[in-house]
Amino acid sequence: MMRVRASADPWRPWTDGPPGAGLRRVYCLPYAGGAASVYRPWMEQSAAYGVEIVPVELPGRGTRWTEEPFGVMDRLVTALAEELFVRETEPFALFGHSMGAHIAFAVATALEELRAKGVGVGAGGVSHLFVSASRAPGVRPPRLLHPLPDGELLDAMAGLGGTPPEVLGNSELMAFALPMIRTDLTLLERWLPEPGLTVSCPVSAFGGEDDLLADPELIAGWESFTSGSFARRVFPGDHFYLREHTEPVLAEMGRLLSS
Repeated sequence: MMRVRASADPWRPWTDGPPGAGLRRVYCLPYAGGAASVYRPWMEQSAAYGVEIVPVELPGRGTRWTEEPFGVMDRLVTALAEELFVRETEPFALFGHSMGAHIAFAVATALEELRAKGVGVGAGGVSHLFVSASRAPGVRPPRLLHPLPDGELLDAMAGLGGTPPEVLGNSELMAFALPMIRTDLTLLERWLPEPGLTVSCPVSAFGGEDDLLADPELIAGWESFTSGSFARRVFPGDHFYLREHTEPVLAEMGRLLSS
């Protein structure tokens, strides 16, 4: 079991320094409204599968709740690239769930562009991109969520699962959280990548078989966004399948990274 320790780095609040011996580092980006803490339980189990999980804390939530969240993808990607990933000295993987998948893809393309310009990004940059519970870039959802009135947005969140009813029904808590969630959704739903944008690293798309937002057929669309290899893995569950299937997800990540 990996020992979780605090870090002074606001972007990665619970780990610092080089990867553990023999472990492949995986930076994990959250879904809309999520914080780095959603991946903290993974940290204690991941070493058994040959990976080191590094949760990424975005401004406006979790340990950075007093900061202003980013509402524009390009600004967030620039900050992540310049303040976090350019410091890496070893290859690393990216994992993003829902909104986090699009952030991870945008970061991976930005880092490849930096390397092409001669700006060092570790010894190998992004070695693998894991996209979870997400439609491929450019595929619009049936309806946009960020402009919805509060009540309709709460109903939409309830339909996706993942948020306990008692949390959604807590008016004081949601009054605090909804503006950040809406900003996240605005960032996600207004971002469109340039046509033909791809990464060269392998891409693996994970999803839940009963996901109403990104079903197994829709996550297959990610194959068009890499010039490398592509794999798809479907798990039982809905949009938040990974909460009940942490060990199979970590095992599949470890298998793909070691193959």
